[in-house]
Amino acid sequence: MMRCDLPITRDDALARLAEFVPHAAGHYAKKRNFDFGRGNHHEVSRLSAALRRRLITEEEVLREVLKSHPFKAAEKYIQEVFWRTYWKGWLEMRPSLWADYTSVSSAPVRESEALTAALEGQTGIACFDEWLAELKETNYLHNHARMWFASIWIHTFNLPWQAGAHLFMTHLADGDPASNTLGWRWVAGLQTRGKAYIARADNIDEFTRGRYQPYGDLNELARAVEGPENPPAAAPRLPYQAPDCHTPLWLVTDEDCYAKVTAPMKQAAAIAVLPAECGGDFRSKAVLEIEQNAQNEAAHSLAQELSLPLHHITYGPQWQDDVVALAGDVGADSLALSYQPVGYWQMSLTRLRLAAPLPIAEYQADSNSFGFREHRSAHQAVAIIADSIMRHSKINQPRKRSVPSKVSADTYKNTRKPKFRIKGGNIGGRRKSKRKYHKSYYVFSSKELKKNTLLQYKPYVKYLNVDIVSCFDNMAHSSILEFTPIADKYLFLLK
Repeated sequence: MMRCDLPITRDDALARLAEFVPHAAGHYAKKRNFDFGRGNHHEVSRLSAALRRRLITEEEVLREVLKSHPFKAAEKYIQEVFWRTYWKGWLEMRPSLWADYTSVSSAPVRESEALTAALEGQTGIACFDEWLAELKETNYLHNHARMWFASIWIHTFNLPWQAGAHLFMTHLADGDPASNTLGWRWVAGLQTRGKAYIARADNIDEFTRGRYQPYGDLNELARAVEGPENPPAAAPRLPYQAPDCHTPLWLVTDEDCYAKVTAPMKQAAAIAVLPAECGGDFRSKAVLEIEQNAQNEAAHSLAQELSLPLHHITYGPQWQDDVVALAGDVGADSLALSYQPVGYWQMSLTRLRLAAPLPIAEYQADSNSFGFREHRSAHQAVAIIADSIMRHSKINQPRKRSVPSKVSADTYKNTRKPKFRIKGGNIGGRRKSKRKYHKSYYVFSSKELKKNTLLQYKPYVKYLNVDIVSCFDNMAHSSILEFTPIADKYLFLLK
């Protein structure tokens, strides 16, 4: 049996990153969509399991990539890293979708011949059956194969997308509640309303280099799955706080295995590793083992650096009581852990909070975690990302540096500091006389700034200053058809 070759320790993840960085630009952009079969996914980074557990962070990955490549050359890979973070934040602001999904995925699925054949890999569609075998054997699938698999599951076999997403979470070593759930919704046509992803035989033929040619086996005329509108975005929940408690029992979960000591940890009485089953006890034995090993490594590193005792909680009906009892044994006055985003770990934290008489505090060690913190804006993130790109990419830099800040039109008009503006899309009428453009205004804090700095910043801020929600969630297909007529043979692209 072929084992999972994804790095599941920090050292292995850093080694894999160093191995991948030379190929993160043009080579990745050309080869990233090709699925060469199990054991041959060397054209992609395969860092997803490490990033999902924060064994390494997105910032570390981007920093190393931009040390070796200009931003434009590595743009495709950078986009993939940002998409993962975007899905995480999107679900964080719509937790009701996760509740709806888990209520369905945890319920028994009505038995059918199609479901049995799909789960046993006996569908007769060779590529689908092979991908299922690869998923179960290696706990990994190439991203393109995941899209094809999900499309065939939903649109050819007419099976519920929730059951397919549950299957992936059962076996994927890099299974992430946000990316997995929203990815399946996107394929179904629920995420981007009315636009489903349809697997095509010619596309599979091309990007598997002819290994699979499922001509005539797929439903290539399927329409999007019907469902309710996406809920509006709401402010993410605030972290649990325990301001009057000073000696916590620090809990290690799979959501954050980044073994970096932060100020709250220094006050801890002990370190405790929660059981991997808290992140979903339905998952395969192999995935639970991977997850537990990642948590153990992070906890061991923290305990060693802080010279604290290390404990392991055993999974069972009373695991919450065991946590409370351990806190009493080590003299802790509270429980503390990193912020738990929407997912199975947050559900376990809720159960622990209801059962434990001790206060619970959540902490965020990342100073740039804009999406989940009060009083932080996307524009600050744009400025910091732009500055990071400038610092780490191969661009001639001026000696003096200043991060641009987004300001109002009035402030922009009245300031004498170096500034620039970016013109966005048309928000007025179709006719030229009716057109009205959205503009964003940026000002540098330093008056002493070389002119070429403006020219260097502007394209990157323009690229980053994109409202992804408006672009994908609120896209009006009727308007596209009205203003830009499309030939009938291309209409399927807007379904």
